[in-house]
Amino acid sequence: MVGVDQRPDHADEAEHQPRVTLMDNNNGSAVVGPDYWFTYQNTTAAPTCGMAYSGTCTNYRLGRLARVGVETTVGVFDWFEYAYDPDGRVRGELYPDGRETSFDYENTGGRFVRVRFPAVSGATVQNFARFDYDNVANEQHREILTSIAHEYTPGTTAFNWATQMQADAAGRITRAQLLDQTAGFHAQRSFRTDGRVASTSVRYQTGALTMAFAMDRTYSYSSDGSSMGWSTGTTNDVARTLFYDMSNRLVCATSVAGSTTCPTTNTAPFLEAFTYDATDSRLTYRDSTGTTTYAFNGVAMTQEDPPGSYDRTMCR
Repeated sequence: MVGVDQRPDHADEAEHQPRVTLMDNNNGSAVVGPDYWFTYQNTTAAPTCGMAYSGTCTNYRLGRLARVGVETTVGVFDWFEYAYDPDGRVRGELYPDGRETSFDYENTGGRFVRVRFPAVSGATVQNFARFDYDNVANEQHREILTSIAHEYTPGTTAFNWATQMQADAAGRITRAQLLDQTAGFHAQRSFRTDGRVASTSVRYQTGALTMAFAMDRTYSYSSDGSSMGWSTGTTNDVARTLFYDMSNRLVCATSVAGSTTCPTTNTAPFLEAFTYDATDSRLTYRDSTGTTTYAFNGVAMTQEDPPGSYDRTMCR
C-alpha cells in the first residue's frame, strides 16, 4: 500500500501534487516490512536536526523530503533526515545511529566536489571522497570528471585509492588510472583523425613501482572502416587479423597480426571461421576442435550439430 498527501498547505499551484507518505509492505496483515514513512517540511520553521551542515536543517527543507522512517518492528522507527542548501541540493544525510554524510559543492559552477562520511557507526574521524574536474574548455563544452580520491587522512592529500582521468578536446576519455596503496591499473587509448580508436593499453600493478601490460593493442581498419584486427605488444594479449566476405560478414580470424589469408586447416594461427546462407544466417562455425553446423527454417534455428556451440563467437 502506498499513502499520499495532497499538500494543501502550499500556496504555489505547482506544488499541489500528491507526495508519497507511506510504503506499506504488510499487505493488510502483520508487519512483514520494512514499512517506509516519508515526511516533508511544510512550515517555515527552522527545525534543528543536529547535522553538521549549518548546525540546523534551516528552512531550506520547506516542501522537500525531510525525514524517512523505516519501521522494521511495529511502532519502532529508524529515521533518516536530510538537509538542503538554498539551491535545493542535498547537503547532508543523518543516519539513525548518529552517523552523517555531507555533500559539498563548488561556490561557483555548483559542481559536486566532495562527500564526507564516517567509515563505521560511531566513528569520529570522517572519510572523504574528492571529485575534481578539468578547467580546460573543450570543443564539446563538457566538464570532464578527472579524478576521484578517497582520503584516509581527512584534511590532507593522502589517500588509500584514487581514480584519475584525462580527456581530449572532443571530450573523449584518453587515460584512466586507479592508484591504490597495494594495487592499481593504468588504461590509455588514442584516436585516429577519423574518430576511430587507434590504440588501447592496460597495465596493472605487479609491485610497489612496477607494472605489467595486460593489453597493448594497435588497431587497423579497412578503407570502409571495418576493423581488420590488431597487433599486440604483450604476450598477455593475443593479436587478431579479421577477414570479411563481399557482404562484410566476418568469415575468419587468426591469432597473428597482418595475416594475408585465412588458414584452411585448424592449426595455429587459425582461430575460427564462419559461413553463412543467403539470408545471413550462420551455417557453420569452425575452430581448432572441429566444425559446428546449423540449420534454419527462415524464422529460427532448427538444428545445431554438435549441440551447445551456438553462442561461440570470435569475440573473446
